[in-house]
Amino acid sequence: MSRNTYIFGAHSRARTLKEYLTKIYPDVNIRAFLVNNDEENPDIVDGIPVIRLDGNGKAEGYDFRPEDRVYIGTKGVAHPAVTEHLRQVGFEDIVPVTVELDMKLRNEYLAKLFAKMGRKFEKIDSYKAGAQKDGTGTDSSRGLSLYVVSSAFDQVLQEKHELRSFERVIQVGCALTDKRIEGAVYDDDGDSISDRNAQFCELTALYWIWKNSSDDFVGIEHYRRFFLIEDDIVDVMSANDIDVVLPTPLCVMPSLGENYMLRHEPKPYTDMLEILKKRDPDEYAPALSFFSQGIYSPCNMFITGKEVYDRLCEWMFPILFEVAGMNGTFSDRYQNRYPGFLAERLISLFFELHRDEYKVVYADKNFLS
Repeated sequence: MSRNTYIFGAHSRARTLKEYLTKIYPDVNIRAFLVNNDEENPDIVDGIPVIRLDGNGKAEGYDFRPEDRVYIGTKGVAHPAVTEHLRQVGFEDIVPVTVELDMKLRNEYLAKLFAKMGRKFEKIDSYKAGAQKDGTGTDSSRGLSLYVVSSAFDQVLQEKHELRSFERVIQVGCALTDKRIEGAVYDDDGDSISDRNAQFCELTALYWIWKNSSDDFVGIEHYRRFFLIEDDIVDVMSANDIDVVLPTPLCVMPSLGENYMLRHEPKPYTDMLEILKKRDPDEYAPALSFFSQGIYSPCNMFITGKEVYDRLCEWMFPILFEVAGMNGTFSDRYQNRYPGFLAERLISLFFELHRDEYKVVYADKNFLS
C-alpha cells in the first residue's frame, strides 16, 4: 500500500508536479492539494480535491499523519514559510521541489512520455564532439555567438556566471534608455525593434540577431538562465548533425492552449490561431494538435545554425507583428508581454512542424538567484 501523498499548492506548478509524480510513480496516491492562503483556488484539480488548511493547520475530514509525504509545489521563495507551516500541522516528510528536483522529475517524466509516443528524448550531454582529420579537437568557440539577454535594469544576482568565450551580452531596450552595459552588444544598432522592448521583451534580441548577426551558429540565453552545456557545444552539434538545441521541455496543465488562456489575456492567443489558419491551412491542424498537449520548450532560448534561425524568424515575427497590430498594448505590464509568451509556444511549434527535417536535442538550464 502506497503512503498518502499531498501537494502544497493548487496552480500551474502544483498541477505539473502532479503530472510528473503520477506518471513516474504509477502507485503514488495523491490525496489532496493543500493551500493556506486567500487566493482564488479551485475546489478540485484534475479530479483531486483542494483542501484549505485553517489557522491551526487543520482541515475537516483529514487526519494528517507524520509519515504522510507532502511536496511543496510553489515558487521557491515561499518554501521556508510553507515548510514551517507544514511542520506545525504535523507533517515530517516535507519535500520542497527545488530547481534541481524539478529538473530530475522533468527528465524522468519526459523519458517515459517520449518512449510512449515512440520518439527519442535526446539530451545534448549524451553526445560527444568530433575530431579533425589529424585527430585533434576543433575550436570550441568556432562560429558561435550565444547572446545573453540583459537590460540596464536587471536585478543584481547573488550567484555569478562567468561568461564563456562564445557568450556575448546583448542589452535589450537600448532605444528606451541612455544607460549602457559596458562591452555589450546593443539591440538598437542596425535594423532593430529595440523601441518595442517593453512589449516584445527578449524578442528584440532575437530580432537583432536575425537581422544583424553573421555567425555560423547563434543562440539566446538570459542573464539569469543559462544552458548547462560544455564548451565544445559547436563541435558536438557539427559532429552529430544536430540542428538545434532547445531547453528541456516543460509540462503545463491541462494543455498549452488552455494554460495560456488561464494565465494570460486570451485574445492574442485566439488571434494567433486565426492568423496561423489564414497563413497556411496545412499548418493549422498540426498547430491545434500541438497546442492541445502540454509539452513545450520555454524561455525563448535555443542554439542553432544561422540558416535555421533565420527561417524560424522569417516565419514567426510576421505572426507576432500581426497579433500585436490587432491587440495593441495592455496597461498590465506583465500581460503586455504577450508577444514573448506567444513566441515561447511558436518556437516549439516551428520545430514540431519541422520535426522530420531538423534534428532536435535538449539541454537543461539553470536559474540564478
